[in-house]
Formats: sequence, structure tokens, C-alpha cells
Amino acid sequence: MRNLIANKQVLSEKQVKQIACSIIQGIYVLHREQIIHRDVSMDNILIDHFDGDNVIVVLNDFDLIRFDDEAYKTYAGKKGFMAPEISTNHYSTNVDI
Repeated sequence: MRNLIANKQVLSEKQVKQIACSIIQGIYVLHREQIIHRDVSMDNILIDHFDGDNVIVVLNDFDLIRFDDEAYKTYAGKKGFMAPEISTNHYSTNVDI
């Protein structure tokens, strides 16, 4: 994803919608299983398939995942992309949104 932005790749509205929907679907699947990614950023959104109006992206880097019901919560994520709640060590799946 970062390469698309760095190369100033022009995307169609359809491509942007597909990228956004893929990211939302990936986060939805994690949250449905009560998994918190904690590091959703451009570096962790990979382009799996890019062909004209067809774009498929995937979430990457699951090193920092935690289950929402875990008793402990830790400080994690990239500065600038991290939800403010993470610094309080009291957070939920909402930090991925």
C-alpha cells in the first residue's frame, strides 16, 4: 500500500472502494473472532492482486495480535497510527478502526 502512495499511483473510485472494503472485511473477520490486530497501518496492508479495476488487499503482520478477553493489555503499534486508547492499556477491538 505504501508503494502505491509513494509512487503517486492514481486509483479509480472502484479500486478505492475495493481496497476499503477488503480492509474492512479483514478487520471484521478478526473482530468476529475477538482478535485485536493493534497495528493496522499502510505497512501492514498489502496489495495481493492489482489488475485494472480489480484490487485485492490483505492485512499482514500479526505479531501484535491479542484476544479481546485477555486480562493483560500492552502498549503496541506504530506511532502515528496507534489509537490513543492503547496508551491507557484499557482497550478493545475499537482500536483497529
